Amino acid sequence: MSEAKGDSRVTEVQEWLNETYGAQSWFTKLTVDGMTGAGTCKALCKALQYEIGVKNVDGVIGAGTLAVCPTIGATVTNTNLIKIIQCGFYCKGYECGGITGHYGVAVEIAAQKFKMDAGFDVGNGELQPIFIRALLNTDAFVLVKNGKDYVREAQQYLNNTYIVKLSNWALIPCNGIPDRNMMKAIIAGLQYEEANHSTSGVDGIYGKNTLSKAPTLSSGTAKTAYVKIVQMCLMCMMETNAGMDGAFGSALKDQIEEFQKFYCLSGVTSGTVDRITWASLLSSKGETSRAAKACDTSTVLNYAKAKSLYDAGYRYVGRYLSGTVGGKRSKAMTAEEIADIFKAGLRIFAIFQEGTPSMSRYTLESGVSEAQKALSAARQLGIPEDAIIYFAIDYDVMESGINAVKQYFAGIRRVFAKAGYYYHAGIYGARNVCSKVCNSGLVESSYVSDMSTGFSGNLGYKIPENWAFDQFHEYQFPSTDGTFGLDKVGYSGRYNGFVSVTKANEMMPDVSDDYRRQKAVKLFKALGLPLRAGFKMATKYKYYQPYLEVTYSVYEKAELLPDEGVKATVTVENGKMQTDVSNTMETIFGKLDIKYTTDLGITSAFTIELLSKEIENGSIGIDFKLNAVGELILILKCKAILREDALTRYTMGYEIELKYLPKDDSAPQEEYEYTELYNWMMENQGQVATAGVVLLLGCWVLAELVSGGTVNVMIPVFVTTLPKVVENLG
Repeated sequence: MSEAKGDSRVTEVQEWLNETYGAQSWFTKLTVDGMTGAGTCKALCKALQYEIGVKNVDGVIGAGTLAVCPTIGATVTNTNLIKIIQCGFYCKGYECGGITGHYGVAVEIAAQKFKMDAGFDVGNGELQPIFIRALLNTDAFVLVKNGKDYVREAQQYLNNTYIVKLSNWALIPCNGIPDRNMMKAIIAGLQYEEANHSTSGVDGIYGKNTLSKAPTLSSGTAKTAYVKIVQMCLMCMMETNAGMDGAFGSALKDQIEEFQKFYCLSGVTSGTVDRITWASLLSSKGETSRAAKACDTSTVLNYAKAKSLYDAGYRYVGRYLSGTVGGKRSKAMTAEEIADIFKAGLRIFAIFQEGTPSMSRYTLESGVSEAQKALSAARQLGIPEDAIIYFAIDYDVMESGINAVKQYFAGIRRVFAKAGYYYHAGIYGARNVCSKVCNSGLVESSYVSDMSTGFSGNLGYKIPENWAFDQFHEYQFPSTDGTFGLDKVGYSGRYNGFVSVTKANEMMPDVSDDYRRQKAVKLFKALGLPLRAGFKMATKYKYYQPYLEVTYSVYEKAELLPDEGVKATVTVENGKMQTDVSNTMETIFGKLDIKYTTDLGITSAFTIELLSKEIENGSIGIDFKLNAVGELILILKCKAILREDALTRYTMGYEIELKYLPKDDSAPQEEYEYTELYNWMMENQGQVATAGVVLLLGCWVLAELVSGGTVNVMIPVFVTTLPKVVENLG
């Protein structure tokens, strides 16, 4: 038996399938890994088809397979059929007494539990074809991570009330996650109610016929079945618990009003489910005849085209930074076009999209490359600071592909960070991928492509919280030489379409002294170093703590920072070090006397970690020396890249020098800056000693975590001196 890597029960399933059907031409041997996946489920479906005599064994349980599939229970004599059911239960996580081929009590209990999870009464322990198909797929019928109980209740209601009545329809998952399957079932339920409980014409596809038959609903209506449909729509489109009681009271009215406001629906009756509101509840496009104020186009505009848009009521137009249509016609903005657009009274927002959409495009490296192209194109066009560039994900991204898209935007963020966030990143795509990328903090705004209703990430998903545009219909130029999708302006303040441009040589001006000052203050505060009033750039500061002298210098440019004497350099990218600093520190300081290393804690990576997070991008040089009287001097030379792209690079330098002073009882205490603090510590030796021990232990534990087990502690300088102070109290 193969070694189990995942669920041991699933391992049994995979081994049984390989042993039983491995010789069949239609069977592809499974990798025995204990992981339930599409391959294992398809193999079970093929096995079912083979056992019931389906000629085309393809692993797809459709109408033909369902027509000949028997109800499986205790009376079935084909033991392989029973084993297939038992395998299905194990893949779904139900205990059923083993893969025995015997339909006993354990299997009946599993069947009853599965039916309940799908939304049905227990009934007997047999499995009808509709449940067999649901059992042998990857859908979850239990609450999953991030799933909501109220959504699962609605999914179960849809299965029991509508889906079971529709021949050849598959049960929808009952996992607590709203999605396309749930939304199609809701539309089917609406159509069933509109058809007076007839299945004729019920297809789960939203259209004008379905919309025209939907009744207007308001507070107090007795149409409870329709109200439940509205409540379920809100679960999908607003991710809110709207209940399942079918009552249109004040709470539901408030939720409808919030929905109308959030989706910027105009021409509606507040708190009433009218035609426009129904359309947006049922479809990502909504009512396509409603007015729009923004659009995007791949057509290079002249003044006449831009003016036609303005005259038609549009005020914002999205244009592409680069690229072609079909590899032939350019869709890239030009300086002349921008002037014509502004002359017509329109504002512009920038879009970046090159190449043929595919999942293989969405990688970290591609994100870096395309962000560099977008940044360069935007600067050459003179697009002003703080504009959002929307990067297009014009592809039907499945849930399994979301992480790849996040990596793509991580690459974009890396480039934009090095440019000092001169521009900001937005995402252009379907609702689900927009929401997931926005929630990860990788983008600041969403442009939702709702025109692509075939995208699984649109139907049944809420629009992202930070949406700026929502595409919902098309516009034909009066000259009929191009079409493009129209968008809707989002909330005031979330959109930053620009109305002017600057000359290329005026782009990305050098960062101000105030910006550099803020960076320095933030860095030194993170290290526990005080800054005196009137802090100025390019100035050296020195101050004292007991037995420690700290000097730090600020350089307007990193290039001015002296490089001599650096023993090791650590590169920092996006706040993360690219080197194992613990080993580096040990190597540098390993030959020093223990009183200069472990006793003082200077070999720990903790302070370097703090520096890297504040520098964000740049490098940290590490050095040390002993002066003539045996005082240890630790030097950290930091170079921070404030802003960088292909044309410009603005930097800043910091040098932090820590001199560990020998104890000198003859030295007057007044030479230290913190005299009052020291006097207080002398008067409260017991409390300070206790606090010092506790703090030291806490730092030791933290250092264990940071340095991977090496008991070396380096913390901000105001802490490193405390053990020495405590040691000499009294």
